[in-house]
Amino acid sequence: MIDHDDIIMQIDKLDPIPQVSHQIIALAEDENASMADLVKMVQYEPAITANLLRICNSAFFSFSMPIESVRHAASLLGFKQILEIAMLSAASDHLNSSQKGYGLAQGELWSHSVTSAVVARTLAETVKFEDRQLVFTGALLKDIGKIVLDRYIASYSDKIAILVAGQEYSFVAAEREVLGTDHAVVGGQVAEKWKFGSNLVFIVANHHLPTEESMNHTATAIVYLADVLASQIGTNAGTDWADDFFNASIIENLGLSEKDLNELQIQCWEIQDKTESLLLA
Repeated sequence: MIDHDDIIMQIDKLDPIPQVSHQIIALAEDENASMADLVKMVQYEPAITANLLRICNSAFFSFSMPIESVRHAASLLGFKQILEIAMLSAASDHLNSSQKGYGLAQGELWSHSVTSAVVARTLAETVKFEDRQLVFTGALLKDIGKIVLDRYIASYSDKIAILVAGQEYSFVAAEREVLGTDHAVVGGQVAEKWKFGSNLVFIVANHHLPTEESMNHTATAIVYLADVLASQIGTNAGTDWADDFFNASIIENLGLSEKDLNELQIQCWEIQDKTESLLLA
């Protein structure tokens, strides 16, 4: 079991999320935010602007003309889409590295996170959940704790594997048993450290649904299901792949039928194909 103070120290060492990322997430949580607010914020951030234009000009969107400014992109895609792209750009540096302890090569956590985010947005549309930016951001950042715990997982992977192989433990439960914490809880601590809103902190910390409260929290349930769907179509979520199963009560709570689930799985394959073009842009 690892020392809690050591975990806090590792969280403190994690490169802070850029200030503009905080501002973008705050806009996503602000019902009164406008396209003008977003354009004004992003157009003076060279790295975010460059990434945003790169994504807008990728095969993911397939525009017939080049997109040459944030304002031009905004006029074609709309506020919500541009907001999502800005969040992708802001998160890429933290999620694009390898996490060898979790069996993730460079870019694999990023790929899974982006796919999960797009699937979460699609799920929100299907179940008519209004706060699509919340579930998009929650799905994108849900595994941020893996970056902190990776070095510990590498050291204790054999002990965790034995518990999981015995089928008495899910990966997250084994992680908690061996380390005294898990990547979801640590991710929630990172989200708190970065002063994310309370709903986003809750989603990140509870995206594996450890409690009845989390199972009944619609946004968290959507992120959980998006995580499972993204894993099942082949994006590598890491060694916690063993937890990739559908929780029947979650399907029922979200009001999804078997037909809905089948259609979502088909949509997920299409999403993955498009997301691959986005990541390779």
